[in-house]
This record gives sequence, structure tokens and C-alpha cells, in this order.
Amino acid sequence: MNEAKKFSYKWNVHGDEKQETQKFWLTLLRDVFGIKNPENFIDFEIPVEIDGKIHFADAFIKSTKVLIEQKSFGKNLDSAFDQAKNYAENLPPELRPRFIITCNFSEFQIFDLDEPFLFYIIENVKNFGAIKTEKVLRHNELELTKFKPVVIKLKNFIDDYKRLSFLIDANAEHLLPEMQVAVAAVKNLKKLYKFFEAEYQKNYPHENFLDALNSLAVRLVYCFYASDAHIFEGENSLQKYLKTFELKNRNKALMKLFSALDSEIQFHDEDLKNFPYVNGGLFEKKFPIPPFTDKTFFLTSLQLDETVLGDFKKFNWRTINPTIFGAMFESILERNNNSRSDFQRNNGIYYTSRKNIHKLIDNLFLNDLHAEFKIVKNKRKNKIAELKNFQEKISQIKVLDPACGSGNFLTETYLSLRKLENQILQEIKIRGGDLELNPIKISVKNFFGIEIFSFGVEIAKTALWIAEHQMLRETEKILGHDIDGYLPLTDYNNIFCENSLQMRWEKICPKNNLNFIIGNPPFIGKSFRNKFQQFDMENIFKNVQGFGNLDYVACWFKKTADFIENTKIRAAFLATNSVCQGIAVPPLWDNLFDRNFHIDFAFQTFKWQNDLQKSAAVHCVIVAFSHAKFSKPKKIFIDDENFIIAKNINGYLQDEQNFSLKKRNKPLQKNTPQMFFGNMPNDNGNLILSEDEKNYFLEKYSDAEKFIKKFLGAEEFINSKKRFCFWFVDVELEKIKNFSEIYARVEAVRNFREKSSRDATKKLAEVPQLFGEIRQPKKNFILIPRVSSELRKYIPIGFLDENFIASDANLIIPDADLFLFGILESSVHMLFTKSFCGRLESSYRYSATLIYNNFPFPEVSEEKRKKITKTAEKILRVREKFEGWTLAKLYNEKTMPEELRRAHEENDLAVMEAYDFDKNFSEEEIVSALMILHKNLTEK
Repeated sequence: MNEAKKFSYKWNVHGDEKQETQKFWLTLLRDVFGIKNPENFIDFEIPVEIDGKIHFADAFIKSTKVLIEQKSFGKNLDSAFDQAKNYAENLPPELRPRFIITCNFSEFQIFDLDEPFLFYIIENVKNFGAIKTEKVLRHNELELTKFKPVVIKLKNFIDDYKRLSFLIDANAEHLLPEMQVAVAAVKNLKKLYKFFEAEYQKNYPHENFLDALNSLAVRLVYCFYASDAHIFEGENSLQKYLKTFELKNRNKALMKLFSALDSEIQFHDEDLKNFPYVNGGLFEKKFPIPPFTDKTFFLTSLQLDETVLGDFKKFNWRTINPTIFGAMFESILERNNNSRSDFQRNNGIYYTSRKNIHKLIDNLFLNDLHAEFKIVKNKRKNKIAELKNFQEKISQIKVLDPACGSGNFLTETYLSLRKLENQILQEIKIRGGDLELNPIKISVKNFFGIEIFSFGVEIAKTALWIAEHQMLRETEKILGHDIDGYLPLTDYNNIFCENSLQMRWEKICPKNNLNFIIGNPPFIGKSFRNKFQQFDMENIFKNVQGFGNLDYVACWFKKTADFIENTKIRAAFLATNSVCQGIAVPPLWDNLFDRNFHIDFAFQTFKWQNDLQKSAAVHCVIVAFSHAKFSKPKKIFIDDENFIIAKNINGYLQDEQNFSLKKRNKPLQKNTPQMFFGNMPNDNGNLILSEDEKNYFLEKYSDAEKFIKKFLGAEEFINSKKRFCFWFVDVELEKIKNFSEIYARVEAVRNFREKSSRDATKKLAEVPQLFGEIRQPKKNFILIPRVSSELRKYIPIGFLDENFIASDANLIIPDADLFLFGILESSVHMLFTKSFCGRLESSYRYSATLIYNNFPFPEVSEEKRKKITKTAEKILRVREKFEGWTLAKLYNEKTMPEELRRAHEENDLAVMEAYDFDKNFSEEEIVSALMILHKNLTEK
């Protein structure tokens, strides 16, 4: 048995940090990696002095500079890296590690301290999609705030253990081969692109050359591939051809070559004899190519003269993965097209990884096809005929991506179907069946795309052509002979350069000729839409109330629904999670459900960070929907591996009836106190004070203490940060003039407001000493942060007196009592919030109009009211015991004190009793019961 397999079987279900760490690592090094005396190779319990105290790092391999922090089996590793990094930073310089590994026996998390982003991004492009190559290659210029791990799970150890080779060899390669190629290719294409961009700017300064530049880059990619893949005859045919021309004539040589590749007429020029007729439209368009300077030696340096660019690492273009490479290549064009300012944000482009593509296409249809193939393969009668029928069936599948970008959805789907076809052909051959010389039936003509930018269209087509050739070669290996027919390229007009939201999809693919609509349409929130995108939304959602708050991506859901209604077509999109949250559900999903559409499967929110510039992580969902009858089990995926079978999937991606909350301006029930925004300064920061500023003013003006109050935004409240404010309610402006420096701050507020373009703000300049909006309670009040982490079981809610000034980063309920506090701080209210609130990234975005005003409060007896008041009071008392603890720490699930947890659990039980809920209700049952209560109250 393979030693890696033995190792994974032995350790995959247990492991104690204190007793088995040494045995685990010694076994790994000896049995799996062949180190004869591993006890001499790895050291354990390495002393590290930190702030005068001695700590011990679990293990260290000096020769390869690997520091190891071990935890017991199943323990969370989130904090282990920070612990190990602290050790690393306090080791002597000669012992500083290159790698940190955190491990809990069931998985390894690997951090490369020299290449914090490159190691992570390259290894995880499958998880996070294509990348901003500029930033990856210049990662040292980034302000890196967080290292990202590569994860190797012990259950996959047989396949992945070689990626730990750096444990014993400091020079071992730890990147996936296809990613090495993609990154190296893009690195050099980036240089190529910049060279040509400079030449175009110099030679055509008054012309728009971007289309020519993009087309040239795409053509060269294909030529590099064709040369290495022997589509062009002879070794290094492209390079040898170009080297026959002087540098100053190489632009003409390229134009001559492109003409030859586009012509059916055989060229008799000796230097073009190795280049076939390619066609397919790739080389059809004519455009100028600027003369080369000494900077543009790339055409030799990329392939032959490695010293010219210095750091080029030669590789074979034949091995590029077109799905990954296409999206990465697009990132070069996007990054360098300076006329497209804020390109990614303004156009909502987020490149989709292969892993995320497969979450969608596997569950939409590929898993079903593989299951059917298994059944066909195991049939005893007419097996060859059945296999050929199955091949014919999958060859008829037609797919549309109506926002295809660089075509990575289409390319990966084509590759997946062709791989399945190759399995069928192999099975037919093994069974002795007859096969044609070219038995391939699946064609790139079955894949349709729409993309608004021309360079995306060109990349998508080229990626499909490269994929077609690669799969042809795989088929040839199965058949044992060459297949003619790759050239000329498939001439197809299936990928259109159009505004998908304004064109008739029927024009490119009739409904009765289509099976699936897939993709990752643009994500653009309402505040980032331009006037053209706003026009698209108004056109798509005309007569639909409330569409203005939808993300731009919702247009593709609506247009797809309009297109596939009364057909058998099934659709699935990867989209920002905003389409299934809060105020987005009524205008989008109510509209679809009223028309008898249904959600067939869905992935709940998952993180996907792929823009390495300045944006935060993108949080996504995958939603599959259709109008035709769907008889298979409906699945809601909680994560990549876990799902539930649902009776129905509603617009919030819950296993519940179709239901939506609409904004309400007042609470659902009478006698429920009103909730408001906190106080808004509108002061350009002049009325807000740091602790140092507060101390300065109090030292200078001892009488000013009555004007200074504690100021709480959400950050200050949750993290106990100290800020203060000038509070001049009921104070005449003349009195403030006695405090000259304070008065100067007030005058600064006046100047700021007078310069505003808003009339209401200008009006506020008349009272510059006051906050712009004042809603401060005069008694105790409840405070709820408007945004709070989704990782907390409970949103930290405050019960405060009038001396705290709450900012508009919070919501407040004046004159509140502890009974109301207890209800709002309960798990019942939290489940309602979690189910229906909007999100900021993935954090809860609490809303008065959507959550509080829609929440169904219980009608309770005086006895139950007193019980909740008592449990609420206990929560506040327990909090006070932990002096110096922030609410962030108190409500962190990893650090929450048991006494506080018990207090919350007592409060939860009291609230459950108030609703007459069974104490054993599941979360789903609680939410369902609240929905029924809401419905009944609404009907009343």
C-alpha cells in the first residue's frame, strides 16, 4: 500500500497535540518522504522569547525553514497562524522561517511568508477565479494585511502529499502545473502588452488603438499556442520565422503572417510554408502594427533569448488551461486599458474560478450526465448502441452564457462535456465497437455567448479554439491515430459583441434549440451604476415596484425568466448574495414566483475574493431556477460538501414557503416603540473629539465639561473605542464664543455646511453648533449597531442612558424597557434578522423598516413579561462583570464567557415560552413560526 495512503488512513480520525505531535511529524517525514532519521531533521518545542517570557513553538525544520504550529484533531486553526507568526517574528534572523504550517491532524494550512499572495492566489485560482496579474506580480508593493493559506486535507492526501515536498527540499515546486503555466504566460504577456501599448501610443498618438492592441495580443496568444502545439509545422516555427526578419521589419512580418493564416490560397513564399490556413475569423480583421524598437525584442525573448527579459522562465504554451488563462489574460487587458477607468467596478466583472463554475454546472446537469453514463456503461445488452445514443444525446446539448466575459463558463463546460465524450469513446473502443476516423460529435458551435466588450469576445473564441484543439489531442490518444479537421478553425458566430440586456436572445439561439443558460453576470450596486446601466434596469424591470435597490446582476435573472418561460430551459447564475437578501427579494423573486418559476438548487453565501486591488471580498450565491416542472430533489448547499434536501427554496434561499418582507414605516403591532436612526453630525468631523482632543479642551476650558459627551458609533460601541462630541443642545451660540478654540470648531461646521450643494445642509449652517439630525433620547434607550458580524450568534445590543450620544451608525429605540431589550437580544429575534436582513459583504445589516418594523412581537402575560425582564437584566449584569472586555470579545463565539452564554440561553428560553414555542424547536421551525405570525398580523 502507498505510504501516503497508510499515513492518511492512520491519522484521519484522531490526534492529540500534546501526546502525538512528534509521532505524527516523524512518521510523515520517515514513511512518506523517506527521511531515514527524522528526529535529526526536525526539532520540537523550540524556545522563543517574547516580551521577556519563554514560549515554545511546536516544531521547526531548520534546513528548509519551516515553522509548525500543531493543534489537536478537529481544532479550529484560525488563531494558530497568528500564534506561529508571532513566534517567527521573535526568532533570531538566521532562523526566520520561509513557511509556516498550521495543522490539526486532519488538514495542513500552508503559509508562504516570502510570497504571501502569490502562493495563495496561484494555488487557489480554482477557488477564487482569475486575478489581477499586475498585483500578483508586484505583491511586494501591496500593503499585505492578511496572509492566506493553501489547504491540504488529509482525506485527499494521496493526491496532494507531494505539495508538501518543500518540507525536505527548499527548492521544491509547490504550485499546480497548470497554474505555473498560466501565471508565467500572463506575466510575460503583460510585458508584451505594455511594450506594444507604448509603441502604439508613440506611433498613433491621436487614434484609438485599443481594439487593435487587444486583437494583436489575442492573435499572438493563439500563435504561441499553435507553434508549441505543432498546429504550425516544425519546432519553434513562429520564432524561426520572425528571426529571419530584421527588427525594424518584424511588424510587417507579423502582418504578412496574419494574412497568410487568413488565406485559403497556399502561399509559395518559403518563409510561410509552415503556416496553414487558420481562418475562423481570428485573423480576418486588418489593423496596423507599429514598428518595433529595441524594447520589443519580446518576440524572440519570450521563446528563445531568455536573457533579454532576464526573469523569463520558459514553458510550453501547449499546456495552458484555456479556462484559467482566458480570464487571467482578460485581466491584463482590463488593467492596461486606461480609458476604461474603474473598469472592474463600473462593469461588474468578477472572474469565476473553475471550482465555482463546477459548483454550478455539475449540479445543473453534469452530475446527472455522469450518473447516466455509469448506468449505460453497466448495461448488459446493446451496450455499444446505448453508448453511441448517449454520445449523440450529449452532443445535442446547447448552452448560452448571456454575459460571458472571457468565456470561462463556456470553455469549462465545453471541456467537461468533451471529457465525458472521450470517456464514452474509450468505453466503445474497449468493448470493440466501431468508431469513425473522427468520431467527435460535440462542437464549439453548441456554445453561445454575449459580451459587451469586443476583447472579451475575442478571448472567449480563442479560449474555445484552444480547448477544442487540446481535447482533439486527448481523443487522438484514445483512438491511437491522428484526426484531421481541426483546421481551418470552426468558423462560428456564436459569441456576440452586444449589450445582452438590449438584444433579443432569440436572435442568436432559438428557445427550442437551447438547454441551459449559465454564467456570472456583472455585479454592480445601485450607487455604482452609470446612466446606461440604469436605463437597462428600468427597461428590464418596467412595471416592477421596488427594483431600484436591486443589484445590476438581477437584470439577467429577470431577462432569463422572460426568455425561458413556458420552455424546458434551465438556468443558473453565480451572483452577488444581495439578490437573495433583504429588500431585493420582493421585486425580484416575488415577481418570478408569481409566474410559477421555482428555484431548483442554490448555494448559500460563500466568500470569493478575487480583486486584489482595493475592494473587499465579494460574497456570492449560486441560484438555479426554471419554469418547467422539476421533479428532482431540491438542494440547498450550506457549503461545498454539505446540503439539505428542501421541500421548497424561497427567495432567501431557505427551505420555506415563498415569502418576502417589504419595508414598513411603522412597527407591525400597535404599542411597539418606534425605532430611529441615531444622531447625524453632518459636521465634517468638527464636533467629534478623540480622547486626546477632549483632554486638551478640558484642560484649556474647565467649564467645557458640560458640553462634552461620550459619542458612540457602531465601532465605538462594539470595540469600546473612546470618542466624544460637543453637545450644544439648548446652548446659545453666544455662550460658545467664550471658548474661542471650541467656537472655531463651530465656525468650521458653518463653513462646511454653507458650501454644500444641498439646500437642507445649507439651512443647517444657521445652527452650526448642533448636529445635523438630532434624535437623542432623554431617558434610557436601546442601541443596535446597523452593521454587525455574521459570525456572532447574537448582535451586541446596548441598553444605555441619555448621557451616551448615539451616532447614525446605530439604530435607537427611545424610552425602551428591559423586556424589549430581552426580546431583541434573543436567538428568536436573531434568527428572524439573519433570515431576512440585508448584508454588507456578509455582515448583518440591521434595518428598522425591514426587520424591526416587521418583527412579530409576542403578546405576553405580566408574568412572562417579568421573566424576560429578569433574564435581560441578568445579561447586562454579567456583561458588567467582565470589566475591560469589549463587546466584540464578549460576543465572539470563541471567547464568549460561559456565564454570559448561560445568561443568554436563559433569556432565549424565556422568550421561547413567551411565543409558546416548543423549547426543542429547530431554527427552521422558529423561522417558519415567525413567518406565520407575521402573515397573520399582516392580514389583520
